[in-house]
Amino acid sequence: MKKLYKMIIPLVFVLCGFLAAVDAKADTTYKYKSLPLSENKLTTQKSNDYSYSKGNYVATVYRYKLVIPADGYLKVWLGKKGTGDVTYGSFLIFRTLKSEREWNLGHRSVYSGLIYIPISKGTYYCSWNCDNNQMKYQFIKVKQKKNYTLTKAAQLKKGKKEVVCQTPMYNYSRWYKIKLTKEQKITVKTNLTFPIIIFDQWHDEVSSFTSSVGNYNTTVQTHEVQAPGTYYICVNRKRTQFLNDMVQVGEFVWN
Repeated sequence: MKKLYKMIIPLVFVLCGFLAAVDAKADTTYKYKSLPLSENKLTTQKSNDYSYSKGNYVATVYRYKLVIPADGYLKVWLGKKGTGDVTYGSFLIFRTLKSEREWNLGHRSVYSGLIYIPISKGTYYCSWNCDNNQMKYQFIKVKQKKNYTLTKAAQLKKGKKEVVCQTPMYNYSRWYKIKLTKEQKITVKTNLTFPIIIFDQWHDEVSSFTSSVGNYNTTVQTHEVQAPGTYYICVNRKRTQFLNDMVQVGEFVWN
């Protein structure tokens, strides 16, 4: 029995070494499959399939096709199937079906719930990587104004909410012209994180202070009392090499 034991132990080590060597040489082949994603329809993300064949691992990756007809933004609901529990995962948007690198639109890792994603016209592929995941989207078209310089500033009335949608392909500062009919403070309420700057009729910056309101996503800028006249609001785009810092959708209103 002891002799048999002594013979088996070396064989086990040899076999383990052989299997480890085979596994080390094994490659993973990725296959990508496109699935339809209908607007306003709750869809359960299909889990990736994995198999082992002829010394290679095969991973079948499922992505959902998004056809975007114009500039605008997506309202995307992300959740967990059969439960209201909050979950955490990666919602990724790819420029091509077989892309190994996501086209980062600022929502790489997110909690479940409603998110807003600015997007340009084109065809994309998305996935929501978490357990028992579901998603639903709605596309909102935005007519982009050409108010990207002070001389092209768009008129903006007091109390009117203005939506700003900075997409990857339309990413400029936005300028607005406002008029004061009497002496007053100027306040700007916004959920944008882009700097909002006010200039007077001589193009000098008007000083301000900022405070948070309601929740951390909303801020109010209060500017000093100004004389009647024409002023300019600039929603100043961020100058950065990172796409997810440049794209954003939100709104502001002045009073």
